[in-house]
Amino acid sequence: MLCGFCLAFAFQATALAQTITNQPQSITINNASTATFTVGASNATSYQWQFNGSNLTDVGNITGSATSALTLEDVNTNQAGNYTVVVNGSVTNSHPAVLTIVPGTIVRFIFTNFLGGGTSNVDVQLFNHDKPVTVQNFIHYITAGAYTNMFFDRCIPEFVLQGGDYGASNQTMSTPPITGWSIERQFTGNDTFEPLFPPQIDSEFNVGPLIHNRFGTIAMALESGDPNSASSAFFFNLADNSTNLDFQNGGFTVFGRILDGTNVLQYFNGLTNGNGIITNGEFSDDGSSITRQRMRIWSFVLFS
Repeated sequence: MLCGFCLAFAFQATALAQTITNQPQSITINNASTATFTVGASNATSYQWQFNGSNLTDVGNITGSATSALTLEDVNTNQAGNYTVVVNGSVTNSHPAVLTIVPGTIVRFIFTNFLGGGTSNVDVQLFNHDKPVTVQNFIHYITAGAYTNMFFDRCIPEFVLQGGDYGASNQTMSTPPITGWSIERQFTGNDTFEPLFPPQIDSEFNVGPLIHNRFGTIAMALESGDPNSASSAFFFNLADNSTNLDFQNGGFTVFGRILDGTNVLQYFNGLTNGNGIITNGEFSDDGSSITRQRMRIWSFVLFS
């Protein structure tokens, strides 16, 4: 049997006030990037996020609609607007958190020399606003012509497709020795370019929004054990690698996402090492080559 004191105590426990201690903040990000809204609340037992006054659910690129953190991945302009959160069914943030989406540079990759011939385009949205140093460095390589007749030197199906390491003087060659050069060695420290190419740039994985290494994103390659070693090399994520690459080397900086052409990535996912996957190729500055495995060139041209 409960005493009067115990009943009073139980009533008081359920009557504790709920307050929002940290208001969700407005966010400005690039199209196709990631937005995360968070709220801090005392005595919170439930959350419901709203967009322009309508309840959200975890559908498509939306996660956390019923938690303290709402995440929108691969955002589009239709998701720009006002975000509010209702805590415990009654308490709402004092002012909407506004999501503003800004455009970034769109780059077209032109893939040629597929097995059996053919050419395909892949359009990528770069995150100029969210990862400014990384994108500026990448576009600098593009406009200098560094990636023209580049080939992909590493492909692991269901993992990554890497390029930006080597260029080739003859993109039609498919058997070694292949004449080529190291893009990084040709362009970093070369005083004929203005501005100069830095030998490396600092990681921006933790700068701006947290963008995971998921399928269809493009990220900077790194030297093992050095998170600030990005230069010319980059890779496409051929699968959801977030549980792996988000935690290695301080996280691999994602700086863009495919808008159109994911079928090309699936093409590479369908290959095997016996079908011309390029690995472990090295080129010296005098144009001579050292090849350890069979190599086939996948070249492309970029423009912004």
